[in-house]
Amino acid sequence: MYTQHQLPPKLLESSGEGLYDTVELWSATLGNEKEYNCHAFIVRLQTEAYLSLNWELYRNDIATCFQTDLSKDIEIWNIYLFFIIDGPVSRDLKYKIEQDRYSTRKVVISKSSGQYQSVFLENGIDVRILLDTCLFNVEVNQGSSQGDVGNSVKELIESLDPDILTVLEEYTPGIKKQKEFYHSYLTKKNIQNEIKGN
Repeated sequence: MYTQHQLPPKLLESSGEGLYDTVELWSATLGNEKEYNCHAFIVRLQTEAYLSLNWELYRNDIATCFQTDLSKDIEIWNIYLFFIIDGPVSRDLKYKIEQDRYSTRKVVISKSSGQYQSVFLENGIDVRILLDTCLFNVEVNQGSSQGDVGNSVKELIESLDPDILTVLEEYTPGIKKQKEFYHSYLTKKNIQNEIKGN
């Protein structure tokens, strides 16, 4: 489930005039998980030149005026910064921005690149399709040497380790449930190792 939020006043106050006029903040609830969200800032820009001059400013503002106010580690490290550009963007700039590891995970999408065309509407973007496509759709590309490329993730896991598939199907994700998952898997594998810690 996706929810749009007002930009934090602290963020707006820190920026230059108009810098956040084309920025939206969204949160995504992951499945049945109600204890945390991932957050996505979506920045609409006209040109590569403007992106090149300002992407670090957006990143730094989000780090100091939003990320520092989050208390849950899982939320602190699940902030996404999407730059949606109407014009073309060079491969070098896109790579530089997307490989930057400070504060947020960054995605640069150029309308003219032909990639993610389902995201673009006549007068804007479909945020839900953007977030579904970029955050939650997983494509596994096996390569021809490992068999049929059409296999689902479930089929791949089942072929490699059916026991873990059984455990995954019974597992309810949540914070601090890794011990429960590993214990269940080790029991399924009949491994008698002692699991330490509580």
